[in-house]
Amino acid sequence: MKGTWGVGSLVFFVVMGLGVNPASADRTPRQAQIASLEGTVEWQQAGSDTWQPATLELQLASGDKVRTGQDGQAGLSLDDGSSIALEPGSEFVIQSLSEDIIGQSESIFGLWAGKLTAQVMPISEGSVFQFETPTTTVNVVGTTLTITINPDGSVTVKSDEGTLELSREGDNRMRLTLETGEQALVEYDPGTGVLRVTSVSGTFDVVGPDDVPITLASGDTAIWSGGAATFIPGTPPVGDAPAAETLGEPVT
Repeated sequence: MKGTWGVGSLVFFVVMGLGVNPASADRTPRQAQIASLEGTVEWQQAGSDTWQPATLELQLASGDKVRTGQDGQAGLSLDDGSSIALEPGSEFVIQSLSEDIIGQSESIFGLWAGKLTAQVMPISEGSVFQFETPTTTVNVVGTTLTITINPDGSVTVKSDEGTLELSREGDNRMRLTLETGEQALVEYDPGTGVLRVTSVSGTFDVVGPDDVPITLASGDTAIWSGGAATFIPGTPPVGDAPAAETLGEPVT
């Protein structure tokens, strides 16, 4: 099947007692700081349309944006000890950085292009540390992970340290757990409804719309369309791998 892949409605989160922080009017603003930069790095203050060169120790708050050129990299440090590294060609926004009166923090960021690696310190119950992308939400509690938005719209997620649980938002059509060092590629074609999950590294079980677990080793792929699963080994015999167009009705 040809075309541009997207991940549809997918959620990636860490299973370590994740809590949900209710909205509160009594919130104290927090700040992040640019701790390192190289090459072209620009920032845009909340409410402004002007991009300007970023500088070391620049203080960033909710609504501020950072972008890196093709030769640029930036490292951000947060007041809780967490850090975020932006690679070349990234577009990043601080959507919310605050704390309520009982110490529950809200750290919500957007990654619209490029790649980042985050090292997140353990957070208190009820706090939120979250990355949003055009098609995914990543909720994190005390771990290190790497998220890449690929040029074709697919998403690669790797657990550098800790446990990650991936699922589709709003239902249980796809569920899998990644441990340290494991990496998955998730592709979703909104035009045909075909969902693919590939093990880039490691061995893990993935449960699809048919609620049947499939074990994927490095290079293996599972495909769902119309609720039926198709397993493709990492090195299938020539002609043995079915075309996605033959897999049935779309997943909706």
